[in-house]
Amino acid sequence: MADVAFEAFVSQNYDLAAQMYDRLLMEQGPVKDLYLGKGDCLARSGNLNDAFDCYTRALAMGQVSPDRLMHLVTSVIETVSQKEGLSVHDYNSEALDMFSCHICHGLLYEPVTIPCGHTFCKYCMQKNKSRICKKCNAHHAGLVLTTLKVNVVLSNLVEKCFSTGTTACKLKLQGNQLFSEKKFEQAVDIYTKALSAEPSDHLLLSNRSHAYASLSKHQEALEDAERVCELRPDWPKGFFRKGSALLSLCRHEEALVAFMQCLVLDPSESSARKELAKVLHCLLSPLPPENMKHGELPRCLRGPIFPPLPSRPPIAQSSVDFLRSAIHQTFNDDEETDHVSDVLKESARLEEEVEEDRYLKPHEDTNLGNQDEMSHYGAESSEADGQDQQRQNVDFKALLKHANNETDRLKETEVEPRKPREVDPALIDRNDYECSLCFRLYYQPVTTPCGHMFCRHCLDRCLDHNNKCPLCKYSLIEYLAERRQAVTELMDKMIENTMKSELEERKKIHDAEMEELARYMNSDKIGEIPVFVCTLAYPTIPCPLHIFEPRYRLMVRQCMETGTRQFGMCLPSNQNPFVEYGCMLEIRDVQFFPDGRSVVDAIGGRRFKVLDRGMRDGYHTAKVEFLQDRKIEGEENIAQYKSLHDEIYEEAKTWFDGLNGVIKNRILTHFGTMPTTEENPESTRHGPKWSWWLLAVLPLDTRAQMTIMAMRSQRDRLVALRRVLNYVSSQNTS
Repeated sequence: MADVAFEAFVSQNYDLAAQMYDRLLMEQGPVKDLYLGKGDCLARSGNLNDAFDCYTRALAMGQVSPDRLMHLVTSVIETVSQKEGLSVHDYNSEALDMFSCHICHGLLYEPVTIPCGHTFCKYCMQKNKSRICKKCNAHHAGLVLTTLKVNVVLSNLVEKCFSTGTTACKLKLQGNQLFSEKKFEQAVDIYTKALSAEPSDHLLLSNRSHAYASLSKHQEALEDAERVCELRPDWPKGFFRKGSALLSLCRHEEALVAFMQCLVLDPSESSARKELAKVLHCLLSPLPPENMKHGELPRCLRGPIFPPLPSRPPIAQSSVDFLRSAIHQTFNDDEETDHVSDVLKESARLEEEVEEDRYLKPHEDTNLGNQDEMSHYGAESSEADGQDQQRQNVDFKALLKHANNETDRLKETEVEPRKPREVDPALIDRNDYECSLCFRLYYQPVTTPCGHMFCRHCLDRCLDHNNKCPLCKYSLIEYLAERRQAVTELMDKMIENTMKSELEERKKIHDAEMEELARYMNSDKIGEIPVFVCTLAYPTIPCPLHIFEPRYRLMVRQCMETGTRQFGMCLPSNQNPFVEYGCMLEIRDVQFFPDGRSVVDAIGGRRFKVLDRGMRDGYHTAKVEFLQDRKIEGEENIAQYKSLHDEIYEEAKTWFDGLNGVIKNRILTHFGTMPTTEENPESTRHGPKWSWWLLAVLPLDTRAQMTIMAMRSQRDRLVALRRVLNYVSSQNTS
């Protein structure tokens, strides 16, 4: 049945599992593992009162590992954290100033910028060993933490603007290195030296507290930890340091409070859960640690916030018996008079029932001799007997109520926002914020994997010609492959805060450049377009392109950035850079290669006639007139056109079906199957799709194809295609 009970527990059917363990206890008598199993079930179902009873009975029957109390820890934390009307601070979402690392919450030191554009301390990134950004949760699977390069520009700026803080950070890393080498005394000296420069740095205080604890200087460790909690009441690690120091000082009740505060802020903190389990293990165990002072009233029970505690009943009484009355009051807000009355009633009931409890009989003989001396907190007793009674002097009701009150107070505490770091205006130098490529103020700054910073557009222009960093010649194939476009957030904010007027002027220049590019195709009749001089394209026919020349890489990128996603395609000419007629290509998709090359999936659009030619950024441009077919009017003309259309379509289909298999397969590979006819071909924007497909696959000179494409009459184009079909068919038969 024990296996069945465990399966019920795993299935989260806690009530059924508890009933099974109850039955097993009735059948088999007191068994430690059964009490632990029942305690786990009761704790997870929220019945902490009876759960404490089971755990204490189990601990009284033999050695139990603190890890065995983890279900109790989880239940206690959930009970405290889920109370209604309270708001827990989310310290990870705190609004830090822009110079703070979102991992350690301290000043950025040796900043590194990851692909999403956010910046952290290099040491924090490598220590954290996570490739998930703490600010935007972006996952950078390919990020190699050991090869992260310091952001050169940001590192120089932070060191220049916050020299004292940077010095303290440098000393902190030295202290961390000494600590890792177990040179704790020297680490304390370095941390102390750093604190003289930054006395309110919670990280330095936390680290020195840890170093003191490693030297067994627990009182000094506690003082530093308490200072951390004052500075950062929303930082769970501060309460963890405090709890660890209190635990080492055997102040278990206060340690319980500290660890619960830590877990309220961060319930996922596994180390704090383990330490809280140790504290509960100490408090529930029948014998105290040897270094606890006999008869000392726990500090957390002193003070006016608690009602007067009643005398303990003059009998041998385990901790869980008194806890049975305490747990009901631990998580409510009753009046103090009711609180005392309930405890006195429970104490009287326990006095009547204890002699009937067969599980407590083994402990009665050793305690009865001291019942008079231990009838009240703080009473004098002999040293030997006092050690046996110390665990029983813990008032779990007051202790847990105090822990609950402290966590409630922590939840409701309004954390005063820290004063943000501000840059001294005297230290602002425009030269520190200029791109080394364009020598203008950074606009949309991006950081390369080698740690250098440029304007995004400036870097893209350089990478069109060479895939190496313009400054250090570090290979940027990785940068190109990932197509990083994220702006370096910190630099962007620094410029916005310190050079607002200069940034506005820089933005106007950039917007003017983009507006000039976006003027392409601004009319249905006349427009200015970029021109790709290569081949002849046709309306509605796909035209895949392999882009490798720097000028055309730039042209395609500008088309994408401005949102036009179009450019012209023309044949080259002997007399002019390109011929008089061409076709627009609409970009459907772009696939980039690691070396910067790309494959553009484009499809033909409007036809145009070139009116004037020009150049921009190394590629051709043209002022063009867009061509439109003359509309077919009159029912008779439409009927004649449809008849001609159907006849020529059948002739074209017959010609294609009769082609040699090899030629036919080549056509299908490059241009696809022959399109079907439309319902109203005369009303289509570019004319019948199959006519353009036929023009593309016919074995004609490109000049002849361009002449047919330039025709503005659908009827004339169909007649020209029929002539070509007749000529090609006659050549095949002969």
